[in-house]
This record gives sequence, C-alpha cells and structure tokens, in this order.
Amino acid sequence: SDISPYKIRNILRWLTGSKDVSFMDICDEDGIAVCAYIGRFTDVKLQKLDARTVGIVAYFTSISPFAYSDIKEVKFNVTEEGTSFAIDNDTDDAYNPLYPSVIFENRQAVDLENPDKVMLSLQNKTMKNETTFKNLHTNEVVTIDSNFIVYSDNTARIFNDDFNFDFPILAPGTNDFNAVGDGELIIRFRYPMKLADGLLNAYDIHGGPIV
Repeated sequence: SDISPYKIRNILRWLTGSKDVSFMDICDEDGIAVCAYIGRFTDVKLQKLDARTVGIVAYFTSISPFAYSDIKEVKFNVTEEGTSFAIDNDTDDAYNPLYPSVIFENRQAVDLENPDKVMLSLQNKTMKNETTFKNLHTNEVVTIDSNFIVYSDNTARIFNDDFNFDFPILAPGTNDFNAVGDGELIIRFRYPMKLADGLLNAYDIHGGPIV
C-alpha cells in the first residue's frame, strides 16, 4: 500500500538522525532478542510504484565483524565477610578477555583511624585479577565502564591511590569471583557471537525478523 509523506518523514527522521553508533537487536518471532549488531543506518532508499512510494529499504552498517549477545547483568549485595559468586561468559572469542562495566554503591563509612583500608575488593580468582577501592564515602557510587574509564557520582572525587587501576576482566567460560565490602555490586557485559551467515539456520526468524 502507499506510504504517506508524513510517515516517510518520521521514518527517515528516526533512521538517519543520529551520527553515533548503537546496538540494533535482532529478535525472533516472539520478540526475544537473538543477538545485536553495533553500528548505524547509513542509507535509506524508497521503493516506487509509478510515482507512489510503496516500500522502504534501510541499510544498516555494522562496525564489528561479529554480533553480540544481549546485555548480561548480575547483581549482588556484597558483605565485609566476603561474597563469592560465578559469572558465565559464553563468548565465541576464545582467546581474549572481556572488560565488563561495574557499578558499586558503597554503604560503609570511611575508617578515620585506618584511611587506607580497602573498601571494595573485587577478585576474579579464575584470572588472578583484583580490583580495589579505598576511601569511598557513604552512599558513593563508583562506575568502571568497559572502555577503561572509572568515575564517581562525587564530582570532587580524584582517585589517585584510592583505586589500583586494575580493571575487572572476564575470561571465556566460568569466572569465579570473591567480593569484599559493604554495598550493592552490579556487573554488566555483552559477549561476541560469531554467527556469520548461519543465523537463519539456528533460529526460527525466517517468518520475518523484528528490529
């Protein structure tokens, strides 16, 4: 059927407005995300029948040769006695670790008699990797994102020696962790999925993928 100029404007505004890349989810017939590609729409063409517009073809260009999983998130209440947990990293990139995003909301007060006390220790025992923070304020939220950036909701915060700059990593497979502190810990990540052109063979989306 004909596509009105008003609808064309809305679609082109949505698809071509952003210059930044983002994730596009590919869903099955039930609307469940199968994988995601990172990139942006780089071209949109109109299908014409005589002088009427009857279809739109949009071209999405990915900046990565691989697809990615949906966002995996684990959330724990960390205690000063220590909290042990495991994270499964089902990546198809078997030789490189992942750098997850980590958010920690601290609940304990600074120990004025022992200011160098470690207030969060996040240890990946599988990778023998440990991330530590000191001198956190009560209810302060610190964030490590996957691009090797660490920041706090305390705008006056300068980490210097209060952070050991050893960023958390995830090995392929199961990772065993131990966290010591007092607060809420959130870990988020996506892992690469090397689907190539085998997507339709492995997932029932040939009835019409939903983007």
